[in-house]
Amino acid sequence: MIHTAILLLGSNVPDRESRLETAVDRLSDVSVITARSQIYVSPDRSGLGEPYANIVVQCDTEMDIDGFREFSAQVETRLGRTPQSKSEGVMPVDIDLVKWNGRVVSPGDYESQQYRHCMQSMSENIK
Repeated sequence: MIHTAILLLGSNVPDRESRLETAVDRLSDVSVITARSQIYVSPDRSGLGEPYANIVVQCDTEMDIDGFREFSAQVETRLGRTPQSKSEGVMPVDIDLVKWNGRVVSPGDYESQQYRHCMQSMSENIK
């Protein structure tokens, strides 16, 4: 069975755009990227770190939701995310699963300014 996932990715390190590209490349190992937004820069909501580069990616995968979440967490770790980095306001990469098969699975991310802005730019790119 094919599942459709919509993810919000963010990074606030100096090479943030490169980190996002690498994360998307890793996600494409287990999915087909069907759409992506333009990059949106937003302030760090915690007030601790640098501004974030954010993108939204839509993809299709044969993985189940738990396997996909686990794979995404492994990508975050491989790209430098640690529990300490988040508490220090440094986020090498953050991958949040927002929607799964059309169902919102992360209401906070779904309501965020970053997600809404990226979804708008993604819709404009598809037209």
